[in-house]
Amino acid sequence: MQSRAYYDAALEAIADGRWVPDPANGLVVSSKLGRALKPQVSPRGYHSIGVRSPFTGKSHLVLLHRVIWESVHGPIPAGLQINHLDGDKGNNRVTNLEVVDQVGNMRHAHDLGLFKNIPRGVNRWNAKATPALAASIRERVRNGETQTVVARSVGLSQSIVSDIVNGKRWIIPHFSG
Repeated sequence: MQSRAYYDAALEAIADGRWVPDPANGLVVSSKLGRALKPQVSPRGYHSIGVRSPFTGKSHLVLLHRVIWESVHGPIPAGLQINHLDGDKGNNRVTNLEVVDQVGNMRHAHDLGLFKNIPRGVNRWNAKATPALAASIRERVRNGETQTVVARSVGLSQSIVSDIVNGKRWIIPHFSG
């Protein structure tokens, strides 16, 4: 979770006129530039914009949907999250946002078919190995190489190699017959 101070800095930029929120379109416009701030898109599809830290002056990313919501409704209560009603994380119009708890957010994503309980492996956005590499790692460890040596040789951490060897990252199918 991002620091509350960064969202407060975003709201301060709105309050002093540096930023102008456009909740109807889900955008934040820079008064200085005269155009919408271009968001960065995370691997999971969330849009973020940069705000200067009140402590260091360095830029930090804040989630655009949270900034839009808070510009209209104020701070999000502790323990609650913002849900995109249509499931599109790029649609940050205030009419597409609602405050929910984590269970409600997960249930909504599941109901829309967005939340899939994908096992760790190649189909995840953060996959570290292919099935062939996982099989090779298991074989090498089975033949006596240490996990550390194997990890170094394939460019993975020892903990990922351990997860692969123990079936936590690549589940070995068991067939009967």
